[in-house]
Amino acid sequence: MTVSGAGCRRFPMLEEVRSLQAAGISGSGVMAILLVLLVSGCAPSAETDTPEQWRVVEELRIGSEEDGPEGFGWIAGLVWQRDGSIAVLDAPAREIRFFDAEGEHLRSVSRRGAGPGELGGPTGMVAGPDGMLWVNDPSNSRISVFAPSGEFLRQHVVVSGGWNGNWGGYFDAEGRLVDDGVFSTDPADSRVRLRRFDAGMARVDTVVAPSCNHAPIPQSEYVIRLPRGSMAIPYFPFWFERYDQRGSVWCAKPNEYRLTRLRIPDGDTLLVLERRGVTPAALTPEEREAAVEEVRTVMQRSGEAPFDFNRIPRTKPLLEQVSVDDANRIWVRIATTGPGTTWDVFSADGRYLAQATAPFTVTGGTHHPIVRGERMVVISEKPGEVARIVRARIGREARP
Repeated sequence: MTVSGAGCRRFPMLEEVRSLQAAGISGSGVMAILLVLLVSGCAPSAETDTPEQWRVVEELRIGSEEDGPEGFGWIAGLVWQRDGSIAVLDAPAREIRFFDAEGEHLRSVSRRGAGPGELGGPTGMVAGPDGMLWVNDPSNSRISVFAPSGEFLRQHVVVSGGWNGNWGGYFDAEGRLVDDGVFSTDPADSRVRLRRFDAGMARVDTVVAPSCNHAPIPQSEYVIRLPRGSMAIPYFPFWFERYDQRGSVWCAKPNEYRLTRLRIPDGDTLLVLERRGVTPAALTPEEREAAVEEVRTVMQRSGEAPFDFNRIPRTKPLLEQVSVDDANRIWVRIATTGPGTTWDVFSADGRYLAQATAPFTVTGGTHHPIVRGERMVVISEKPGEVARIVRARIGREARP
């Protein structure tokens, strides 16, 4: 295994100079090598041939098939609060539900409506720098702010940017609220725009997110045309283009483990992560059968159309998500065969630290794992089952 591209640095590290000297290279030789590195803009990156193995061990699970506060519908937002309690935004119920560090239900706040503190159609929740809970409610054209205890504080009128899926808003390093998924009214312009607001919700600016500049894939390769609509072929390997919670865009070619991190909004390359020899995971027979059944179900609803089921890939897209934790470590989620979840964990400068595995399925998309030190809180959901909130401990195993 080779890991490369641990980021570009302006100056070589002292240990790299000593390594060259230890190898018997003279002072003039060292200077020549370092000059080449400085001109190229990149110093040698640390490589780890045998990364640590981290086991994600469940400590606490919140969720139930029964009615009640633990019987979640669609979890649109999750916040792990500073006191260890957990706030869950249940979109169908229009409620924020609070649980203590032991998983006991404390209270539920809000309800369906358009009045102060009520929610019409919430799509996401994020904690501000001061711990306040910001809930995106495009149905009411506003963002509502709640205290960590659940007390309603205020609301800000914000016209929806045209995105009705799960909200991926976040607070950047300057404390600005970044609203994602704002699209142009021009059908030919598919670029994503990000609205940035200050603490008082005055709009600072709107920036165009940097593009990965990937070649477009013809729709005929991945779209199934139906009499009354269309659908994408399950498990089709698209270009990888994802946002993290720190204001970056990550790009990669289909099924290629070479991730480029672009800064918002200028698009400068900040980091490149690469692992060679990593291949896409195979679908299990059960997963493939479920994909076939998914296509048949949509056809029953939207009309039959000729389709060769062999066009469904035998493997999963290699990369699934990129997240950043409280220590700025980078968690790259990769697809695996069978149950469970796997991440490759890199340091902030791109060194490959560990591979972390959890025996349970973690929900992805805009739901990033919340990692603090040696603990994480995630949403775990299986098809057809009620979502659960899982708090887990990250156990480290020594390198062999």
